[in-house]
Amino acid sequence: KQSVLQKQLEQFVSTRETLENRAKAIQEAQLYIQKVAVETQAKVVVKIEAIVNKVIQTVFPDYSFELKYEIKRGKSEAQLKFYKGQNEIDVLESDGGGTCMVVAVALRLAIWSLSSTADVMLLDEPDAALSTDLRPRFSEVLHELSNKLNLQIIAPSHSTSTQEIADKLFVVTSKQEGQWKVAKVSDQ
Repeated sequence: KQSVLQKQLEQFVSTRETLENRAKAIQEAQLYIQKVAVETQAKVVVKIEAIVNKVIQTVFPDYSFELKYEIKRGKSEAQLKFYKGQNEIDVLESDGGGTCMVVAVALRLAIWSLSSTADVMLLDEPDAALSTDLRPRFSEVLHELSNKLNLQIIAPSHSTSTQEIADKLFVVTSKQEGQWKVAKVSDQ
């Protein structure tokens, strides 16, 4: 019995050592994964902040954007912070729909830049919520980012500012109810 118990004890000790080594390896792997995640998040933050701030500050020079990661419930969560001057603001409540629309387009561009999707983005009336004096700035920054990101933006619009920066312009007119005529106007 003593011999059997001794063998069982040796097996338990060996199993314990194996499990302890495995637990140590898992802890080391978790630390490595956390380190890589923090480094990746830092790179993501830089890229997203650069694009979003470029768009926002072109249209609204006193606005800024900051992306913060926080650990909540054991998971990393992104917090989007918007500022007007030094004051944090809620873009859904500030300056009408124009600010919110500019932020939405900026975030779409930033997220697109991190993905591996097609090089085409459809923006329906992208400057419709902006006042006419802000539309040219917004159109210019869209054109600039389109070129910089190698992104084709298709934007149906009534805005002359959007039409003026278009590389290709098509005009759609109604011939009869349910029938449309498409004419290429320019290839700039």
